[in-house]
Amino acid sequence: MADMQLVIGEYFKPDLAILPVGGHVTMDSEQAAYAAGEFIKPRKVIPFHYFSSPETAPDPERMAKFLELFPIVALLVGAKGNEFKTVMQERYPHIETLVLELGEGIQAETSKRDEGF
Repeated sequence: MADMQLVIGEYFKPDLAILPVGGHVTMDSEQAAYAAGEFIKPRKVIPFHYFSSPETAPDPERMAKFLELFPIVALLVGAKGNEFKTVMQERYPHIETLVLELGEGIQAETSKRDEGF
């Protein structure tokens, strides 16, 4: 994680970080929140590397079929995005956490910190 702090956080100073929170071969919500709040220190963060459950997915039938075809994905199903958001709000409320649903997007603006790259 030292490279997150030195290279990403201190050198690039990103406004937006997109971090994995799945917890299987990636950071979990607690680890990702720590990385965001202590090392990277972005203004906004988006969790990824998890899937909505069929009950909460935008298209429940399609998600159920996807899980049927790829059962290993079930390890990444759950409310991990909202879990991450809760941890971020408790520990790093100054960093805005954006939890996106499948197919949802955002309009990201760049800042003056990007000049020279």
